Amino acid sequence: MIPYYLKLAIRNIRRQKIYSIINILGLAIGLCVFLIIALYVKNEYSYDRFNPNYNRIYRMELNDWCVIPPGIAKIVDGKIPEIDKICRFRSFGRGLLKLSLENNDLEKAVTVKNMGAADSTFFDIFKLRLISGDPQKALIEPNSIVITEKIAKALFENEDPLNKVINYDNRANMKITGVIEDPKNFHIQCDAYFSITTLYNVMGQKSMETLGYRNYLTYFLFYDDYNAETVRDKIFTFLKEFDDQKTLIKESWTSSNIILRPLKNIYFFKDAKYEFAVKHGNKPIVNAFIIIAIFILVIAMINFINLTTARALNRAREVGVKKVLGSSKQKLILQFLTESLFISFIAIILAITMLQVLLPEFNNLTLTNLNLHDTIFTTPGIILILLTSIVVGLLAGLYPAIYMSLFKPLIVLKGILNVGGEIGYFRKVLIILQFIIASILISGTLLIYKQISYLKNKDLGFDKENILNLQLSDRLRLSTETFKKELLQYPNISKVSFSEGIPGNTNTTLSFIWKEEPIGMRISSVDPDFFETLNIKIKEGRAFSWELSTDRRNTCLINETAAKMIGWDDPVGKTVQLQSSNYLVPARFTVIGLFEDYHLESLHVPVVPLAVFWADSTYRKASIKISSANIPETIDYIEKTWNKNSPGFPFEYTFLDQQFDQMYKSEQRMQKIAIYFSILAIFIACLGLLGLSAFMTQKRFKEIGIRKVLGSSIIQIVAKFSKEFAILVLISNIIAVPITWIILSKWLDAYPYRISIQWWVFPFALIVTIIIALLTVSIHSLKAAHCNPVDAIRHE
Repeated sequence: MIPYYLKLAIRNIRRQKIYSIINILGLAIGLCVFLIIALYVKNEYSYDRFNPNYNRIYRMELNDWCVIPPGIAKIVDGKIPEIDKICRFRSFGRGLLKLSLENNDLEKAVTVKNMGAADSTFFDIFKLRLISGDPQKALIEPNSIVITEKIAKALFENEDPLNKVINYDNRANMKITGVIEDPKNFHIQCDAYFSITTLYNVMGQKSMETLGYRNYLTYFLFYDDYNAETVRDKIFTFLKEFDDQKTLIKESWTSSNIILRPLKNIYFFKDAKYEFAVKHGNKPIVNAFIIIAIFILVIAMINFINLTTARALNRAREVGVKKVLGSSKQKLILQFLTESLFISFIAIILAITMLQVLLPEFNNLTLTNLNLHDTIFTTPGIILILLTSIVVGLLAGLYPAIYMSLFKPLIVLKGILNVGGEIGYFRKVLIILQFIIASILISGTLLIYKQISYLKNKDLGFDKENILNLQLSDRLRLSTETFKKELLQYPNISKVSFSEGIPGNTNTTLSFIWKEEPIGMRISSVDPDFFETLNIKIKEGRAFSWELSTDRRNTCLINETAAKMIGWDDPVGKTVQLQSSNYLVPARFTVIGLFEDYHLESLHVPVVPLAVFWADSTYRKASIKISSANIPETIDYIEKTWNKNSPGFPFEYTFLDQQFDQMYKSEQRMQKIAIYFSILAIFIACLGLLGLSAFMTQKRFKEIGIRKVLGSSIIQIVAKFSKEFAILVLISNIIAVPITWIILSKWLDAYPYRISIQWWVFPFALIVTIIIALLTVSIHSLKAAHCNPVDAIRHE
């Protein structure tokens, strides 16, 4: 029976080529979009899931700080039976790795974007695969380092790097004790890890076991039988007993101030402060993609239902004859469902073909590395594809199958089947649903564009244009004044300043204010030219002065947010007590100035409290204000000056405006993808309208001829024919307004700085959808309106 139904399906596809192509193409595009987004969503939700310890790993946080003092690990280690292992991790930002201290061959040097220090338990907890080396011993000894496969190939090509010595930033020689496979979907983004015991040698045991400053991500691996809340309470009890000086735990604190965040929640959690070298997903964007995928698949299925039910009249006699010959309702339903499943199967094959072509471009847009061989072309993938094809075929074909099986033989064989009434209303509902989705996508794309424009153009509190940034080498950090004087000799360079951190770079030292309660604060060192170079306004007091040597000692400036958090209306002259990795004993500083808030990070996060000091020894960045004229020549001069003052260290620069633009790449990618998907959604909807209007024109061909005989013009006929569709599109847009408002309000709420939803986007979406719908419908109505009335009246 099934083979017979398949033959009938093939025969009907050949007989109705145009309708079949529209059905298959629309369904294939919908399935392709659904599959490509399914791959993306699966990839996003797979972060850290390669780890067999995935459900037993937690990160300790204090209030909204994800970094905690290094001493906590020592206090709780071995004291709490539920904890199997503890690991501390600290990011040190960018670094240069070379083969040895003496070898300055730049071909054998590589700049690492993120260097990190980790305890020896790091690989026990996170289970990264070592290509060479012993994971149990790789990070035990001081000056040992583990590098990724990518870095190993850059430095050693095909040679085994194990036990070789490389130099880190011209500071120390490191012995390679392991090479790890390039991590995939791991939330910590580092290319090299050196042992934390190295820091004990550099900073001293007291510094590494203090409770006074927070710079370390700290992870716990629990035994199988654990309760996170119980462990948290035990940690709090131990810390409160140990911290008798109240350095960390305040009297007002409870165990709720300690947060144990599961590893499974870290990738999509972006609200923790001071988190370095950690990659995060954008959950609103992922959820938006899921909604878009469902929307487009629904539009494609609606097309299928609409066109199949619209063609019911053409197959009514077939149904009537089969019923007269004894076919049951169940057999007819099975026949039509078989046809639907067959079309769905063809569509899914076409969708996979499209997917192979489009996936590289999608990878470029989303900065992912999705492929079909590890997903679709696997046994689970093939099973999932078959199930998807079956589900889509059944959902899209069930209603038309039931509808056509209900035809009365006597009525359809007499040719008096009424295709209006209930089925007409159902088709209208489906068209409305299609254009609701299209309107939401158009309005959403516009508002995403406006939000991105707002983020890129909002005043950041400093001048980001024509600011060239350099990461200072160790040699340059010792001769900043000489470097500055040589740079300022070039006429296109107007300002040069040095600092520990710059806007857009979060690798500044962490600290907190000592008062009744700790207040989180970011600190950075700057020179006296910093504020003028970046055009940051001093609101009260003054900036540092080259003429006042006392400014180098225990003076600082704070931003408006810091003053508000402390509760000062007039902070100049006040004293703050700060503690950081540089000051194991709290140090007192006099505030000499208050500067206007500027954004240290992207607009995804609010302005943080900031204090700046003048400390030459901590400079890591150079900010160079250049003229917009002859930029390539200016960069050449800066590079020559760099090479003269820092030989052997590669010259790498960034522009501050470009650095900030990079922070909104995920939104920009989403905007592009939303545009593409909106176009696809409209295209699929138009395919359905095209097929439906062709059928409706054919059905009303005789009516059109009569109207022409009675004097109707072509414009009147087209208007009459298009009016019904225009009303449906209008209703769709009216319904779409509150839905779009709710969806986009929730999306915009994720941003501390956001636009208001602007009313004009909704009329714009209405105009676009009506124009597209009418143009599509007019293709067939114009053709019919130009026909010979005599031929039309003869048409049955």
